[in-house]
Amino acid sequence: MINFSFFTNKTTLIKAFTVLMIFCFTDCKKGCTDPLATNYNPNAKKEDQSCEYENFNKQILLENLTNNFILPAFDAYKNNIENLDLASTTFANSPSIPNLTNLRSSWVNALLTWQDVAMLDFGPAEYIVLKSQTNTFPCDTTNINLNISSGTWTFTNATYNDEKGFQALDFLLNRPAFSDQQLVDYFIANPNSNSYLMDLTQDLLSNCSYVHSEWNSSYSEIFINDYESNAQGSSISDVMNALNLHYEYYLRRGKIGLPLGVLMVFLNKKCLSL
Repeated sequence: MINFSFFTNKTTLIKAFTVLMIFCFTDCKKGCTDPLATNYNPNAKKEDQSCEYENFNKQILLENLTNNFILPAFDAYKNNIENLDLASTTFANSPSIPNLTNLRSSWVNALLTWQDVAMLDFGPAEYIVLKSQTNTFPCDTTNINLNISSGTWTFTNATYNDEKGFQALDFLLNRPAFSDQQLVDYFIANPNSNSYLMDLTQDLLSNCSYVHSEWNSSYSEIFINDYESNAQGSSISDVMNALNLHYEYYLRRGKIGLPLGVLMVFLNKKCLSL
């Protein structure tokens, strides 16, 4: 049974109430409880929505992204495309297994550095539809063979996007059921195939050089200074949308969905390297 005699003493009751109030105010102190805030209060027990934050400098973010990722990535890509074009010319002028091996190696290196710039599909790259011109998958192997047979092709025409780029090179350099010697013999016996090969790498170099030049001239400044808004078409928006599109569509579709045969329309196509 509770002993109520304790509370009959007025002085004792006041003291107990005072202790209770002190405890509540001490233990339930309000304030900013977010450690990332400038006015974070480690003693606060309850958030009072008073947190204050430094303004995020988006211009510095864009400057860092440009100077420490985008420009170096396009430098590396252009360097590897130049090496690829040189290896292509060397092989076309003198088809041999060593030159074929070197060309394949140059193709792999260029394709790997393409992975670093493929998501930068805005600004100059978007203007010339760089991604579609460079790495459309799957390539149209039937039309590639027809082009070589007829000796006519126009890579500046958008209808040829699935007949050029890295995937077309993959098909030419790794023809199914061809040994290395048979592939060399094929190029020796088909002069048009050598011309097609050189035009493929020249087209890659031309598109790459344009985008590289734009980023290293006026576009970098435009991109960095467009920091005041997150609206569609702004630099922040372009980066986020391009990254999400690349991940959701090109990576999941191209590297997972198609090889697994999830997308039925491509079940009859052989999946080449992406």
